[in-house]
Amino acid sequence: MKIKSLVLAISAVLCTTGAWADNNVTTNTSGNYNTLTASQQGGDGNSISITQSTDNNQSSVSQNGSSNAASVNQYNSFYYWWLYGNNGGGSTNISQTGTSNTASINQDTTGWYYGNAYNTNSNASINQQGNANAGTIGQYNQLFNNLASINQYDFGNNASILQYYGNGDNAGITQSGYYNSAAITQSSSVNGNTASISQYNPYSWVNGNTASITQDAGYGNNASITQSGYGNQASIIQEGTYSTATINQQGNNNSASISQTANNSQAGISQVGDSNSVTIQQANNASPQITQSGSGNTITINNQLWNNQNTQYITQTGLSDTANINQSGGTNNYASVTQNGNYDTANIVQGGQEADSITVSQTGDSNLATINQDIYGPNGYNDIVNVTQSGYGNTATITQQ
Repeated sequence: MKIKSLVLAISAVLCTTGAWADNNVTTNTSGNYNTLTASQQGGDGNSISITQSTDNNQSSVSQNGSSNAASVNQYNSFYYWWLYGNNGGGSTNISQTGTSNTASINQDTTGWYYGNAYNTNSNASINQQGNANAGTIGQYNQLFNNLASINQYDFGNNASILQYYGNGDNAGITQSGYYNSAAITQSSSVNGNTASISQYNPYSWVNGNTASITQDAGYGNNASITQSGYGNQASIIQEGTYSTATINQQGNNNSASISQTANNSQAGISQVGDSNSVTIQQANNASPQITQSGSGNTITINNQLWNNQNTQYITQTGLSDTANINQSGGTNNYASVTQNGNYDTANIVQGGQEADSITVSQTGDSNLATINQDIYGPNGYNDIVNVTQSGYGNTATITQQ
């Protein structure tokens, strides 16, 4: 069965006066390899809605003005992909300039078979310039290398991407400005998905941006967040094995959080600035690497659920920094803390029964190291503690039971 392709171009060139506002464009096509282009230039309160069913359709939307809305829905609901096509393969782009605009893209495969593993890669992108804009992308039940991206410039914007039941998907959000928020969720994923968020705040005195990434299944997934400016928040949650999470922050009063609940996952966090905080929780065979440069920073690592063979490296450069490591469950854990500054504090707890090891190196004055091994009683053996302090007025307290 071959469906004739359709090419449709819609152009609504509008004046900027209020009399030309509230224009609407609605299209609904059925068939393969269709192309739709819609443009509204000027005016406020305009809307464009495009629906394309079946396979390999393309669309492009452009709007200039405020309080405009654009939506694209590309889907395939056939039950038998081997008769009717590839169950996906759509491509669409929405571009908006102005304030308080909304853009949404939905690419979906429904029916008895959730997507064909061959040639079902859908692409979706949203570009918005202005304040208080919102962009949303959803890609569902398409199994092969889908791509979703949102770019927003200015302040008070919101971006979210959901990729459900994908394999090798890639999602990316880029925001420039402040008071922006970004969220990526890759749910019921198969393998090898990638998610990245980049936020740049050029104003050091204005509260920053919020970013979160959730990858709740699969293995071999990768997540990264990069933020610059003041008062940013970043969090990554991964539930699949062999996952990798990375957070990089530059500025003051930022916070970073990583939670990895499956084995053999890796985490890395780098912060440059003052009064920043890090929180990490991991399962077995993890080796987070954390670097902080600045003063008044805090690191908290909490591995209490009998996690084994974890290796944790912490480096802090500055004044009044604090490192808290809790390895109160499991065996063969290792903690390394390096602090270069004055009034730093290192607190390490290990509660396993075999071959735990701790290394603390503090350079500066008035530093404090507190170490407790085998907190559950006199069951530990082959435990090792190495503490090196260089400076004046330093204190080290070591307890081995």
